[in-house]
Amino acid sequence: MQFVMYNLMNAKITTTIDIIVYIVFGLSFILALTLLVLLIIYKNIINKANQTSLTIESILKHPLSSRLNRMSFIAEASNNKHLKQDVELWKVKYYQIYKVELPELITNVNKFFLTNKFKKSQSFPSIFNFKKANQVFETSQTLESKVVEIYDQTQKITELEFLLRDLKIVIQENIDQLFKFINSKKENDDLKINHLVIKEYKQAINKKITVCDYYIKIGKFEEAFKKLINLAESVVKFIRFIDNTYKMVLSLEQNGVLYAKLQEVNSQLLLKSDNTNQSDQILERENINKAFQIDKEKILELLYAGKINSAAAIYDQLINKIATIHSNLKFEVRIFSFFENNIENIQNIISEFELETKKIEELIILNLSFKNNINEAKNRFYNIKPFIDAVNNEFQMICSRFIKFKYSAAGEAVLYKCVSQTKNILLRLEKYYNDFIEIYALLRTRDSFLEEIESKIDNIRTTLLFTESIIYRNSDIESLKQYKEWINTRFTQLSYVEKNSNLVLLSLKNFDKIIKDLDHQLKETIYIKHNVIDEVMLDKIAQYLVTYTSRFLGYKNDSVKKINKIMDAYQDKQYQKAIDLGISLIREIKNLKNLGE
Repeated sequence: MQFVMYNLMNAKITTTIDIIVYIVFGLSFILALTLLVLLIIYKNIINKANQTSLTIESILKHPLSSRLNRMSFIAEASNNKHLKQDVELWKVKYYQIYKVELPELITNVNKFFLTNKFKKSQSFPSIFNFKKANQVFETSQTLESKVVEIYDQTQKITELEFLLRDLKIVIQENIDQLFKFINSKKENDDLKINHLVIKEYKQAINKKITVCDYYIKIGKFEEAFKKLINLAESVVKFIRFIDNTYKMVLSLEQNGVLYAKLQEVNSQLLLKSDNTNQSDQILERENINKAFQIDKEKILELLYAGKINSAAAIYDQLINKIATIHSNLKFEVRIFSFFENNIENIQNIISEFELETKKIEELIILNLSFKNNINEAKNRFYNIKPFIDAVNNEFQMICSRFIKFKYSAAGEAVLYKCVSQTKNILLRLEKYYNDFIEIYALLRTRDSFLEEIESKIDNIRTTLLFTESIIYRNSDIESLKQYKEWINTRFTQLSYVEKNSNLVLLSLKNFDKIIKDLDHQLKETIYIKHNVIDEVMLDKIAQYLVTYTSRFLGYKNDSVKKINKIMDAYQDKQYQKAIDLGISLIREIKNLKNLGE
């Protein structure tokens, strides 16, 4: 027994020891893991602080120091008091950071790097070191924000300088391209301009470039911007000068536009009709070519001297002169072409008017047959009809005269007369067209008569459908059933009239009869609709009175009898009687109440 007890105690002790060992091992593992994580965090904090200090140092050494020197130069050169004050403030902040705060930060960071190195004689970093490391990191962030603030403030001024320099570069590129183009045309003298004139332009532009560079350099940015705008305007002016000059020179050459127009004029003179005198034709050509050559030489002389405005004035006169000659020579051809191409079109227009005349005449006959008052339309139509009938014969005579004299010596005079007469015909037709529109508006067409019938049919059908819908919604009212057969009969009659509406227009008698019948049916339908509405209203009022008077049952001894009479009258469909009895009972009860009060 003692042996068993001993074994049990021994087992318990062993188990307890094992548990303690496991707990110690677990705590040791957690502690080691925690230390490892803390070391990693500690190292990252120090690395970030070190990286921030390096960034601050790099900004202070190169971009910011150079920029402050540049700002100081600009402030002195431009005599800008506000900028001078800002630069002095930036310098104070800069030297405070560079000489005091940054060295202190670098020293603290280096101390922590030494602490973080593994040495046998040195323990792991303590919690106190973590706190100090975090303070160093926060100091580095604050210092970096100060440097960035100074950098951003100076950036606003340097951005303006960069923008002006970029603008100047763009203008310079356009100037280089322009000079390159001029140099390419200079070898063959394609521009026909004195090289001294071009040289003066170049010198003026180069001087303005130098002035712009100077004002940008000394920091007078507003003045520099004005000079750049002035430079750009000068370049645009020079480009226009070169462009206009080059275009004029090209157009005067053999492959140019103006020279081609001159050759076209010469060709038209050669193709003139046979009745033109040959010697006159040659003389006319020589005079035109001689005048062109004289003007060309004047233009080139003025261009060579750089007098672009004077050259442009003569050039425009030359263009207008050749265009006028060209237009005059082509006028005769255009007129002949007009007649040859449009005789058929004009004839078609006249035929259309004749067709419209027949249509209007048919409408007049139709309106007269239906006794429609069309005196105004009739008088206007028969006043212009003789002129329309004569237009075709008149135009045929013009065409015959044109064909007969087209190639004769008097062809041009006849041609002008034919054109004038044709123009008068077209103007008259335009007036007749407006008259036709107004006459059509005064006449009624066959469709309008049919529309009148259809409109009346639609009104009757709409009224019938409305009445039928009332009867359907109140199908419990027995007295309404008497109207159903009447409504169905009217629908049948309407369908018959609608199908045979075209036959109605065969005579005035039929039309008048059907119109009167439809008017009578419409009145009768409206009367029935009102009767149906009255029946429904009487039923609703009587029904309401029956319900209302039932509240007074037992109010006095004879009230039951009177209410029964009301209900009997309602059941017998004597709605008016039920209403009269109900109103009488209500008044009687009201009087009794007043007496009681």
